[in-house]
Amino acid sequence: MQIEYLREFVAVVDEGSMCHAARKLFITQSVLSKHMQNLEKEFDSQLFMRTATGIRPTPLGHKAYSAFCSIIDEYDDFCMQAHDDRNHMSGQLSIGILGADIDRYLGPCIHDFSQANPNVSIAYKTEKPQEIVADLLENRLDIGFAPQKSLEDKGLLSYQVIAEDPIKFVMPKDCPAAVRGYAVPEDIADKTLVVHTIKESTDLLNELVFSAGFLPKGTTVVDEIEVVATTVGNMDAFFIAPDFMCDRFLSSSRVSVVELSVPLSVPLFLAYRSKGTSPIATAFLKCARRRDVREEDS
Repeated sequence: MQIEYLREFVAVVDEGSMCHAARKLFITQSVLSKHMQNLEKEFDSQLFMRTATGIRPTPLGHKAYSAFCSIIDEYDDFCMQAHDDRNHMSGQLSIGILGADIDRYLGPCIHDFSQANPNVSIAYKTEKPQEIVADLLENRLDIGFAPQKSLEDKGLLSYQVIAEDPIKFVMPKDCPAAVRGYAVPEDIADKTLVVHTIKESTDLLNELVFSAGFLPKGTTVVDEIEVVATTVGNMDAFFIAPDFMCDRFLSSSRVSVVELSVPLSVPLFLAYRSKGTSPIATAFLKCARRRDVREEDS
């Protein structure tokens, strides 16, 4: 059994599609399908079931997924250790960030990584999400912070979850929800929702909030985050924001950050190239994954 077969199996489960997984792995669908058949023959068991919406793992397939992820992690760890024994890691890691708002999530990862790799320098580039995606695709960044998987990544980027971020509302300071400290659906039924033009993030947040019963009377669009507080105050409106964005509103005299009566959250990601990831970037992603596992276990 080849280690790449295990990686391919994990990709198929993650993508829920043989076609999408093959595209991300840069192999043909027929080759990938044959590899998966070989795996099933190896274990004399069915690992996938085909449904109308794609491919899903069988109960045994779920166990295989967990086992294969552990095997891959241990294999990659050994490769990194062997690499370090031959040549202590040094160089530069370039990370695209949205600003200081995400320090709470990246900061601990960067600290752990720098402790383990003192000869690696880290360069930051503050950009908008679509600029981070473009620079990753053009090999100008090694890793980028991503509030949502991008529709413009051409299938060339992979994503690793680093946190689940609570969703909050930005609302006028004197509204009942702000005074109370949390919002219920009735609080926003007569309010306009202010939405940002970054479609992927906006659509995800809207879908989660609407499905929880928070339905506004309408929407208005803004191009820049900087005008959100003014728009919310002027229109007696509200804005949906992941918690990492909320610090910028705390000093405003016009709006308050309000929790929801129904806790909701969105995943935050580190984005990286699916192929050609540098050993330094791979080591950083491993470090971030270990920290995430430790925090889940604690």
